Amino acid sequence: MNSAADVVAELCPALPRLRRRAALVGRSSDVEDLLSRARAGQASEDDVTELALRLGLPESEVRGAGPLPGRAGGGPVDEWFRCPAGECKRRERRGPSGPIPECHLDEGSERPLHRMVGGQRS
Repeated sequence: MNSAADVVAELCPALPRLRRRAALVGRSSDVEDLLSRARAGQASEDDVTELALRLGLPESEVRGAGPLPGRAGGGPVDEWFRCPAGECKRRERRGPSGPIPECHLDEGSERPLHRMVGGQRS
């Protein structure tokens, strides 16, 4: 099983889609339960995928495809974004002209990820 920080990093960007779909099918508590278990180190990345499938979402909508090979994104080569709370290991590059990635752990209070250039927070 991966660390809690790894699972939370996998879950965070998927939360908006999971929450929207869960609300439509009356299973919002399933998403919040998974988030609680992930934060406590009691969930795996497979649990994220299994919940998405139970909610009727394809796995591809939960697990991002990542950047195209050879593409660094729209910012400087060493520009990365990380979890603003330090709660997970999520590191993400912004796509060309795309928005700054956001933390979705706390519903309704999305926070932009912290920008890092060359491994240092800016």
